[in-house]
Amino acid sequence: MRDTAKPMRQQVRLRGRSYVAFVFAPVVPIVGWLEEIDATLASSPGFFVGKPVVLDLSGVDLSRSAIAHLVGSLVARNIRVLGIEGVEADRLEPSMPPLLSGGRSCVITRT
Repeated sequence: MRDTAKPMRQQVRLRGRSYVAFVFAPVVPIVGWLEEIDATLASSPGFFVGKPVVLDLSGVDLSRSAIAHLVGSLVARNIRVLGIEGVEADRLEPSMPPLLSGGRSCVITRT
């Protein structure tokens, strides 16, 4: 009888990280809010490229398709949404950024 050694499984190492992100909180009309984003980008092109952005939808009532359209509109402006908060999970498609919770507010001051 031959004993065969079972291969050892390596444990996956998980570590927590915290990041500071810009939080975009759209207001209605969304088209007007996007125009404000465009004005910001016109004065500082590429400012949000590569920056973490969270979309806070707690101040608006958008359908699933409207959320997808909004995310797509931001992507078209080179703004990548890394997460969404302030909305029920059933309003998000699996292909959308993940639902986030537990973020803490901070104040950004301009000098």
